[in-house]
Amino acid sequence: MAKVTREKKDIVAELDVLLANDLFERIKSGVASPAELREARAYLNDNKHLLSFAPEHPAQALADTLPDLSTLPEVVTH
Repeated sequence: MAKVTREKKDIVAELDVLLANDLFERIKSGVASPAELREARAYLNDNKHLLSFAPEHPAQALADTLPDLSTLPEVVTH
């Protein structure tokens, strides 16, 4: 049973890297929405301590690429 759990964790970690790569590419190319930029900033804030152990993680490049969130338009939800 422990092996299955470990495999699930590996899959989740791989998915996390894929999503971070996709988000980074969208930010770099300038097509990311304000909501995606906020999501990226929240991701970085939430995972700061984890990213320090994984210098190869694509999220490392997000911090240098993200614009100042105060310059983004307000997001209106209904």
